[in-house]
Amino acid sequence: MPTPLDPSTLLTEKIMETFKYDQDASYESNFNRWRLQNNDERSAYNEPLIVDTKEAQKVFDGFMGDKLSHSIKINTDGVLEDVLVLEE
Repeated sequence: MPTPLDPSTLLTEKIMETFKYDQDASYESNFNRWRLQNNDERSAYNEPLIVDTKEAQKVFDGFMGDKLSHSIKINTDGVLEDVLVLEE
């Protein structure tokens, strides 16, 4: 018969993963990954979720703002694209 868990031995501190911007992924992909992590963290701490996408993008851009810069590249079709680049 298993012994009952002692509540004092349970982990009470929540551990959150640090978001890392993926240079090989699109802005949208990075934003979506961040938003899922942000929602998980807010849920874990019983904080309200940012439900409005535009508001979430403002928070993400503010969070990443000093680390991202715009760059222009030519894609495989020869079309110029605006690309966000992570500055190390």
